[in-house]
Formats: sequence, C-alpha cells, structure tokens
Amino acid sequence: MYGAGVYAWYVDKLPERLRKAPQVHFEIDDARIIPITKRDGTKLGFFRIPGSIGDYVENIDIIRFENLRDR
Repeated sequence: MYGAGVYAWYVDKLPERLRKAPQVHFEIDDARIIPITKRDGTKLGFFRIPGSIGDYVENIDIIRFENLRDR
C-alpha cells in the first residue's frame, strides 16, 4: 500500500491494541525514514524505512525488546 520496506510505529503513537504484542524498540536517523501520512499531510503515527523485500536494514540501534513472554 505504501511501498516496500520496514514499517514501524513511533513509540508514543502505538495503538492500544498492539501494546501487549512483542516489540523491538530502536533508534534510527530521521533522514532514513519516510513518515506515512494521509493525502492532506496528517501523520498517521508510523513510518517506513525504504528498501526492497528481503533487504537488510542498516544503522538501527536496538534499545530493548518487550513483551517476549510465551503467548
């Protein structure tokens, strides 16, 4: 729908329904991301790191993992 790449939510915009799902918190340079917006420019709370399917995503600094308990 928005193109190939890795999609991620901004931590403060994560929908309530996803808060208990397994998560990887990371940092990435803002110059490497494309915020996903509506046609009027309103940000939707998530972004894309462009790339082709199967590409390795470089320059991500992992902060922590959350909610990895057995489900």
